[in-house]
Amino acid sequence: MTSSGPSRANDRSNPCQGRKKADGQRARTGAMIGVQDSLLIQGKRWNVLTAGEGDPIVFLHNGGGNLWNWAHQIEHFGSSHRVIAPDLPGFGRSHRPANPLTLDDFVSGLGGLLGSLECRRPLLVGNCIGASIALEYALRHPE
Repeated sequence: MTSSGPSRANDRSNPCQGRKKADGQRARTGAMIGVQDSLLIQGKRWNVLTAGEGDPIVFLHNGGGNLWNWAHQIEHFGSSHRVIAPDLPGFGRSHRPANPLTLDDFVSGLGGLLGSLECRRPLLVGNCIGASIALEYALRHPE
């Protein structure tokens, strides 16, 4: 694996192509079942929960939070959409950088994550810093 671009950790199949168990972690909230996986994005580990199939929705949490901030939304929308909820870098089970990250770092990482998951034209939903990341990404990638 290289740090030049997005790569799957341990070359596993894409966790968004169904509900395969990955890294031995199965997440459960009520009736919702999702898969947590550790992905290598631009040379850094990202913890990502995926669930469901259909049009993709990406949930980006607030500063100080983690992917579980979206548990109810993941459960609801996972029945009709492909749901992707990462722990943003520095939070949850994702890598913790030695230096503070900038908005550019988060936006670039989101682009790497979406590329790694072959996620085209997702609906981006964010809270606080997650909303800033989503908006900046959308401005840079209007397609």
